[in-house]
Parts: sequence; C-alpha cells; structure tokens
Amino acid sequence: MTLETFDYEQKIKEEKTKCAKNDFELLLSQGNIAFYKGCEVTQIFLYDKRTKEAKNYFCLFVFDEVDKVDEAPTKLLKKPIELSENLIAGIQQKRILLSDAKKAFEEIQNGTMHYDGNCLISEHLNLLPKTYVPSLSSNKTVLLNHVLKPNYWGDNYIIEFFDEAKEMLNSYKDTRNIFDIINEKIKSLSAVKIDLTKVYDRIGNILFQFPITILKSEIASEKDSVNVCIKTEYHPSVTNAKNLHIEMISRLDHVITGFNSYNSNALSINQSLKVGDDNNLQTLISDDTSKLLLHNSEVNFLKGFHFGGKIGMQYSEPRTITLRNEKKYEIELFTADLFDSNIHNSDYFERISARNRNNEILQHSGDYKVFKENQTDEAFSFLRDKIIRHNDDVKEICLWDPYLTAFDIMATLYFENTGLPFRCITSYQKAKNLSQDDDNQKSFEQFRKEQEDLFLKNSNNLRINLKFLAQQGEYGWKFHDRFLIFIPKDTTNLPEAYFLGTSINTIGKNHHIIQKVTNSREILNNFEELWKLLDNDECLVAGFPKKGAKK
Repeated sequence: MTLETFDYEQKIKEEKTKCAKNDFELLLSQGNIAFYKGCEVTQIFLYDKRTKEAKNYFCLFVFDEVDKVDEAPTKLLKKPIELSENLIAGIQQKRILLSDAKKAFEEIQNGTMHYDGNCLISEHLNLLPKTYVPSLSSNKTVLLNHVLKPNYWGDNYIIEFFDEAKEMLNSYKDTRNIFDIINEKIKSLSAVKIDLTKVYDRIGNILFQFPITILKSEIASEKDSVNVCIKTEYHPSVTNAKNLHIEMISRLDHVITGFNSYNSNALSINQSLKVGDDNNLQTLISDDTSKLLLHNSEVNFLKGFHFGGKIGMQYSEPRTITLRNEKKYEIELFTADLFDSNIHNSDYFERISARNRNNEILQHSGDYKVFKENQTDEAFSFLRDKIIRHNDDVKEICLWDPYLTAFDIMATLYFENTGLPFRCITSYQKAKNLSQDDDNQKSFEQFRKEQEDLFLKNSNNLRINLKFLAQQGEYGWKFHDRFLIFIPKDTTNLPEAYFLGTSINTIGKNHHIIQKVTNSREILNNFEELWKLLDNDECLVAGFPKKGAKK
C-alpha cells in the first residue's frame, strides 16, 4: 500500500466517522424516529483465566422507551460456557441511562468500553454511518435482524463499530469449534434473540440499534390490483405532523412496472394511490425535514392459494410390508385431491416468474452437474476446474471418500498448481481391494506401502503438501458419502463442499450427480471430527513432502 493510498483510505474513514457522529445525534433527537428514554445493553464476552481479561465478542446497545435502570447486569447464562481449560464465554444484559449510552459511544471511539467493568475491544473498529434495516421483506431475508432486538412497531436504524481485522477469529486454537459452540449456545437462549451463526461477520462488532416507533403503517392492495391503499398513524407523543413523502414502486423482471408518490403533513393518512401494478411492491416513507427514512417495505399480495386434502376410509385394508429384518409395517392408504382457488395460473405474472425461476437454476448450474454413462473425462474436468478455480481463496482442500486411493488423489488434487495443503481420508477396509492383486487379506502395512509406491512411481510429487489417512480397525468410525471440501483462508467465510455422488474411482462411469451442499460447515465439522480420531501413525497412509525432498 502506498502512502497516497493510505492517506486516501484514512480520509474516507474520517469522513464516515464524522457522518456517523452526526447520525447518532440525529437519531437520538426526541421525535425524529422515536421518543427514547433508556438503553438496554447485551454483551457477549470471552474471558481468559490466565490474563484475567475479558474481550468483547459482540455487543448490542438498543435504545427504547422504557424508563428503568439496572444497578447490576443480569447474567443470561446460569454458568459460563467452558470453551477450553483457560477460556470461557459469558453473556450479560443491563439497562442504562441515555446519558451513559452516549458516554459509551464516545469511549468506544477512544478504544475503551466501561459500561460495566472494563472489556477489551478490537483496535481495528471502524465507525460506520447509519444503516437502515427493514424488519420484514417478502422476497429476501434480512440477515442482520438475527442479531438485532425485534421491533414490532417498524424498522430499525443501526450505527455500527465494525471490527475489520477479526483477529479474534484466528487467535485461538480450534477456532471454528469454539465459535460454533458459542454461537449455538447463544442462539438457544430464549432471553436474547442473537444468532451469530447467520452473520458471523459481526463477531467482534459493537452495534447501536435505534428502533423506529414514530410511525406505524399498513399497506393493502385493492381488488383491481392497480390501486394500493396506505394508512399511517403517529406515535401518541407526536403533536405536530411531519412532512411525509411517500413513494410506491412495483417491479417485475428487473423493470419498474408501476410508480406513484404522495406528500402529506396530516396526523393520519388513509389514501389510495394508483400504482398500475401491485406485484413486488416497495413502499418508502420519509421525513422531508430530517431526511430520515421511516418506513421501507417490500410486499407481495396474496392472489390465490392451493389447498390439499386426504381422505381415508375407516377400517380399510392397509398396505403391508415385510423387510429383510422381518420387521413388518402397515401403511394406511388415503385418496388425495387438490383444490385450487387461483384462476389466473397462466397470467403474465406467472409466466414471467416461471421464466425467472428457470433462469435462476441455469445461473447456478455450476454448483451441480449431472453425469451419465461414459462421461469420465467430463467428470474429472468438472472437478479439476473447481480445484484450480479455488486455489486463490482457500487455504486447504480436503477429499473424503471410503474408496479413495493414490490414483484418485493424483487424478484430482494433483491438478492444483499452487502447493495448497491436501487432507484426505479413505477406508482401509473398502479401498484395499481396488488394486490389481485384489488381495482381501492385505494387511494395513501392505496397503500403506502399496499406496506410497503408487505416489512415488507415478509422480515426482513436486510441491505436493499431502496428508493421507485411513479409517481402519478401531480407529474412527465408518462412513459412506464422498465429499470434496474447500476450506477458506478467511475463517469468517463458509467452507464450500461438494457431494460427489460416487467414489472417485467410478466417477463419470455411470449416472450420478456432483452438487454443492447447503450446510457445508456441518460437513467440515464431521470431517474434522473424524480427522482427529485418525491423525496418528497407525492410520497414516502417506504424506508429502518427504524429508529432504524438493518443496
């Protein structure tokens, strides 16, 4: 980074900080978006028994209209979460005065936080200007709401201190496991709705939440689907109406299909606006004086529904099944019918939406591939492309296959050309019979030597960083599925895992599917669990580089 670039980035941060400070005062000003009286602070922290220091894991300041102060914080966990011999996690909550919340906002900018004892915060917090967070959206999930307190009156603003370095995520051994334990435990607490499993990029951050309660709005489509009715009411403390600007925009197929706007300074609104098309309707309400957004919603209106039902006859004869284990089952039989209230199944909206859904599938076709008979070359090409494409953003590649052999590893991972570490797991009991001699009595030592010889005879293994383990005997547990797993360099990013559908040695020979799995973190956690049980000399099949070999 050049000095000029550094100065430019520093200036940007200074301008954003200045903007955020002004936003803080604007949002707290009585009557702009609410009438705040107090603040609730919820903090998750890590405590190191050796250093006697507490570190901020996540902290949320929520302004509200409750006039109450706590003398001491409430411990939301009956006992701290034991993460390791020297590390524990806890969570506490306390109500403080508005003045104390303002003081905390200033202290955090100076690198300290003492709202209830001293808690270390990141040295790399970047103060960001206000962000508007909708409470609901019809077509997408607002993930940030998983770490905010629900506002049943409307939406929220936040001002955030963002920990850009995330040093905490790399400062402990077994980092992933530690944070999974904390996040799952906190998510299970009914007293606090904070789910950092969904927004783990907020770990280390400090958020100030400003719920909007000044205005409540209702939006409804009229029968013609052209006009939309909007109703608004103010907070009881409001005596003078605001200069409101209302905009309604409808969109379909990435084009604007309807628009209208309306201005009002009445204490209540009950107005019908001709939009033209009520599909995918976005409504924005702003205060022209303060330039604050007070409402933002994206809704779709119910046009029809499907109703299904089953009818069964009492005492009718069931279907009977006897399985191999001689266990018998009786299946009660029903008749099923479907009633459809929607008489516009083929209207323009359905036609366009169906085409968009199909396009969405095509756009993500790189996440899976169907292979039929005799497509071995195509299947290997697909996997190798994935492996090469990922070598810029991952730190490690894992291959998990019960029939995995040296040839399979060389046919896939060896095409990675930057020297990334590989970790591979096979099953000795299943893979030992895949060699030419087909010796069912082959010992593990014989299998180990055979695999190592294959590596040495068929490759110079240049710049290969490989550890190849086998589940065998009493070590580890048996497994069946096959996965290719990419572990990212940035621990805040999710791993990427592909289900192979078949073993590498039969890939592309018969019909199977390679597809990206949705819960890749769970797949990686299972791989890591088995790896720990096998990571010993008794299960080691092969490893590179060898001592004295070229790297």
